[in-house]
Formats: sequence, C-alpha cells, structure tokens
Amino acid sequence: MFTVPDLKPEEVLIYLRKSRTDDPALSVSETLAKHEQMLNEWCVQNLSELVPECNRFREVVSGETIEARPEVQKVLHLIERPQYKAVLIVEPQRLSRGDLEDIGRLTKLFRYTGTLIITLQGIFDLNDARDRDFFNRELMRGNDFLEYQKRIMGNGRVLSVENGNYIGSRAPYGYERTRIREGKRWAHTLEINQAEAENVRLIFRMYADGSGATAICTRLNSIGSKTKNGARWTPPTIYSMLDNPIYIGMVKWQARKTIKMIENGVVVRRNPHQKNYATYSGKHEAIIEDTLWEAVRARREARTIPRTNITCTLKNPLSGLIQCECGYYLIRRPYNGRCADRMQCPNMTYCKNASSTMDETIEEVKHILSGCITDFRVKIGLGAVADLAAHDVYCQQLRERLAALEEKEKSLWEKYVEDEMPKHIFNDLLEKNNADKSRTEEQLRDAETNAPRRIDYEERCRTFQAAIDALNDENMSAEQQNAILKRCFIRLRYHRPQGKRGRNSGPDRRGWETEPMQLRAELNL
Repeated sequence: MFTVPDLKPEEVLIYLRKSRTDDPALSVSETLAKHEQMLNEWCVQNLSELVPECNRFREVVSGETIEARPEVQKVLHLIERPQYKAVLIVEPQRLSRGDLEDIGRLTKLFRYTGTLIITLQGIFDLNDARDRDFFNRELMRGNDFLEYQKRIMGNGRVLSVENGNYIGSRAPYGYERTRIREGKRWAHTLEINQAEAENVRLIFRMYADGSGATAICTRLNSIGSKTKNGARWTPPTIYSMLDNPIYIGMVKWQARKTIKMIENGVVVRRNPHQKNYATYSGKHEAIIEDTLWEAVRARREARTIPRTNITCTLKNPLSGLIQCECGYYLIRRPYNGRCADRMQCPNMTYCKNASSTMDETIEEVKHILSGCITDFRVKIGLGAVADLAAHDVYCQQLRERLAALEEKEKSLWEKYVEDEMPKHIFNDLLEKNNADKSRTEEQLRDAETNAPRRIDYEERCRTFQAAIDALNDENMSAEQQNAILKRCFIRLRYHRPQGKRGRNSGPDRRGWETEPMQLRAELNL
C-alpha cells in the first residue's frame, strides 16, 4: 500500500475537491490551491516532475454524489484509457461521499481498469483484497459523517428560520441579502431595495384593483423593468410574487420541499410546491401592508379554479426536446377539441416565432429522423467502421514498434557491457534509439487521444427507425415516445418567423401569415 510505483507524470491524473470538513475560513479557490500545493510536493518527491495541467481536474460544485460532479466523471471516463495508470488525490473521501451505489461504482472502475489510487497517506491497488476493503471502509466512513453533518445542519436551518432569519441563497425581488449583529453572532436577513420595492407595490396594487398578470407584465416590460435575473416579466413570476408572504415581513420554510422518489428504477429529486408550509415572523421590514395583502389574497382565492382529474402523465411526446431560438423550450398548448393542439414558445410575444400544430411538428420530426437514417446508411457504405479498424491497426503497430525499441535498448546495453562496445558508438546508438522511442510514444499518445468516435451506425439506424415507429403508433404513450426520441436527439432548434397580420390569412387560420417551420437537430450519438 505504501510502495511508490514507477510512474511518469503524464500517466497520472490529479483530482481536487473542497470538502465540508475543510477550513470554513478559506474560500474554494484557496482550499484547492492549498491541496494542489501538497500534491505538487508529492509529485516532486516521487515523480521528479509535476503532473501536466491537462491532467488536473478541480471540482468547485457542492454535490456529494458522482452524478452531481462533472469533473470526477471526466476522471472516471479517462481511467478507462490504458495510458493513465493512477489518480492522485488528497484522501479517498475526495472521490465521493456518496451512498453504497457510488462506492460500488468507484471500486469496480478502479479495480477492473487496474488504476491506482494515490493519496498522501498511501497507495491503493483495488485488485488487492486488503486495499479494497480499507478503501471501501474509508468511503463508508465519509458517507456516515456526511449524513450526520446534514442532519445537524438541517436542525440548525430550522432553528434559524424559527428565529426569523432569511436563509435563502438569493434575495427575492424587492430585497437584498444582508447581515445584522446579534450579540456575538451574525444573523442573515433582508433589506429593502427601494427601486425594486416600488415595482412590488405596483404589482400588488394593480392586481388588487382588478388587473390580470398579463396586463401587469405588459406594464412592467413597457417601462423597461427587469426581473431579478434580468429577464422579462412573465405571468408565473407575477403569481409567485403575489403568493409570497415575504413581502409582509414573514419567512417561510419548505415551501418547495425536496422529495426523493423512484422512477424507472432511478432515484430522482422533485421540488413540488407545498400547499401548507410553515411561516414565521421575519426580522426584515415589510413592503406590503396587511390590508393590501388581504385584498390580493381574497381576489386570488376568488379567481382560483379547482383543478380536477389532475394526473402526472406526460402528454407531449416532444417535451423538453424542441428549443426556441430565444432559449425557451416549446410547450404543448391544448385546445380541448376546439382546434388542433399546438406547440408554442412561452416567450412568443417577444421572440416573434410563430406556433405550429402538434401534427405538423411531429411530421417534421419524423422527416428529420428519416433523413438521419439515410445519412447513417451512407456512412456505413463509405466504410466508417473500416476507418476505426485502420486506426486500431495503426495503434497496434506503434505499440509493437515501441516494444521493439525497448528490446533494442536492452540489447545495446548488453553489447556495451558484455561485448565491450566502444563508448562513443554506444552513446550514438542509444541516443538515436531513445529519440525514436520518444517519437513513437508521442505518436501513440496522439493516436489514442484523437481516436475517431466509435459510433455503431447500424444500431443508430435501428434506434431512429424505432422512434419513427413509436410516433406512428397511436397506442404508445407519450412518455414512451418521449423517452425513445431523447435517445435520438439532444435538442431540436426551432425557427418559424411570423409574417404579416391578416384576417384568417395563414394556413393555421389564426390571423398570421407564417413561414415554414425549421428544425435543426443536435443528435444524441
């Protein structure tokens, strides 16, 4: 466990991550710099050189599981390549403090790729039973500590909210986050942003006087007002503000409680709006008077229509796939049989892209799928698979040449020692051999790094044809169709400009002369 193997710097990957147990007085960048210095010192002592920058990965997100941390996923993907022999970290828990599923995934990957895990305390070879057992125990200890720490922090958050503190990471519109001194401690609360507070009062007064959310948005957008994140005002933003008790000096707790559930055998997180959540008197100043708040509540309750027969079943096979040029994803607009359902951008008032019927959108998607199948068959005919085979042969030839050069180096040393080869001849031959070996190693690294993607076009043809069949199958659920389409596309970019306004002039008979729809596909290969 403590024997340092013979490694080259380019064969080692470095992974850095800030932990909850690190010094809270240090920022993320300061913590990573401190740990990187420690790992650099290890490299100088054991490798004589530093690991190159391209082999270093720094994690700055707060996620504890593998799925929540993209940098560690890159490392786990790279260790599948034979040129990487080890991963250098400060301690095993930096890789993950996830559950048994994450621990099993890490153990399997490092064990069967033969990749070493090098820490400042020792080296783990997971093909060794004792190393594997100790490594698993370390990760489990980290997970147990994480769960305990999360419970303690959760209790602290509840107590803080009950005391009237604002613990949100972002201030709501109309406020700015601030801190106030309470004895020896600092408490987080809010202070009024006067410019935004005037718009908050305008929103509540207009709604209490009878204006709808759309009219309020039009008024705010016409005067150039923006939301907290610099976007245009939309009705959902208005409704969320009208329902937020923060504006009467209250703080809320778990209005959107995180719930874990199993869907298709996978744990997913949901943050549904809670109807009944706890509220406490806050330490911040109210923007809205109680009488105005009650007037808005009365109108909200009078205009609320009870929703019946609500199901969570997906009804749009194109959900989350078609993205408008303005960045919003198109949504399905049902008309309950009065006319054809449509796909439209929620921001269509401002992006000026016209809507399309569901049927014509689906037909365009099927047309794109058919075109992709044709392209795949052309690539099969042109020998894309043969290119991969030729690349494999080239890499194997380089490996064989490298092995031959290493054998030649041994032979030169034997002739120099046993046959008393003149030193100047030996030096010339050895220098030439080393130059050839370095050049071959560089060619092999370039070939392995720039290998062509291994795409099974035959399998892609079957998948895309299955998507067409699914869209033609009226008995298949929209959820199943959506899942198959997401195996084909990352997203589809939507463009359909509106034309001149006319009386029932367009093909959709909605008073607009619309241009043909354009969808640009980003394939999931």
